[in-house]
Amino acid sequence: MVFFFYTESRDSKRSPDLNIVLLGKRGVGKSSCGNTILGREAFETRASSSSDHLMLGSEMSSGHVRGKRLVVIDTPDLFGSQLTHDDLQKEIATITSLSSSGPCVFLLVITLREVGPDLEGMLAIIQEAFGEKAVDSTMALITLSGVDEKNISLITNRASKRLPKPLRDKFVVLFRDNRQDQVSNLLENIEAMLEKNKSFCETANEKPPVKPKSQVVKLFQAMKTELEDGPKQERESRGNIWKEEEGEIRCLQFYRCKY
Repeated sequence: MVFFFYTESRDSKRSPDLNIVLLGKRGVGKSSCGNTILGREAFETRASSSSDHLMLGSEMSSGHVRGKRLVVIDTPDLFGSQLTHDDLQKEIATITSLSSSGPCVFLLVITLREVGPDLEGMLAIIQEAFGEKAVDSTMALITLSGVDEKNISLITNRASKRLPKPLRDKFVVLFRDNRQDQVSNLLENIEAMLEKNKSFCETANEKPPVKPKSQVVKLFQAMKTELEDGPKQERESRGNIWKEEEGEIRCLQFYRCKY
């Protein structure tokens, strides 16, 4: 069974200035990113939970940030195998419904090690689940912790070369330290993306023809299987590359501190 929670009621008289849907695998920090964006503890995280937190369904919270009314939707792992066929179908419908009013952006939350070919499959899943325009309104949000901010140019340069083409000029790095100056940069990038492609989530009056839900879910699950069963050697190789680069970054930090 899929549950969805409202931590703050939606104002029925006013549509949000922006809907932000947080997508990504379990454990990448979607809830923490949502809290950073809203500037408060709106979503429960593993760190704040007394048990091994497993999100059962989408959660929505809203707030005013930088003069804009934002609705942030935190989602469970749609790319793993935790959800059943029926739950996945309900979850897609729930996310679509919660984000149907006003402009919308999908933030694909990833860690540095996830930057690579697997993202192509994740983008395909997003497109199948939420429509062809969804990828146009998708931005990668790379979460970092324990890395000196002085190395941000090195990180972004290397990440941009490994991101899929649709995301190479649509990604933002977010440090997991709740700094609000990062939010301004993120919102500016989101606004620039939406202005550039003029893509918005489907509204009740503007719905393009879509595949039957059952067909979408079958395609969705087939893509998930392919994503999970991809070449192990390729994933290990990419992991080793990022380990080497993380080592290089930490080495740079060491010498900068020492000298």
